[in-house]
Amino acid sequence: MYSCTIALDGIENEELRNPKTCYQHVKAAIKDNESYYLFLAE
Repeated sequence: MYSCTIALDGIENEELRNPKTCYQHVKAAIKDNESYYLFLAE
């Protein structure tokens, strides 16, 4: 099990506010078939 938190309110992740860009970012971060928990914070 892995977890990932993405803060959408910061300037450093501004491009991830676009749903398609965020989806691509998350898909690229998944490296295997394990369970992942994704926390999106605004």
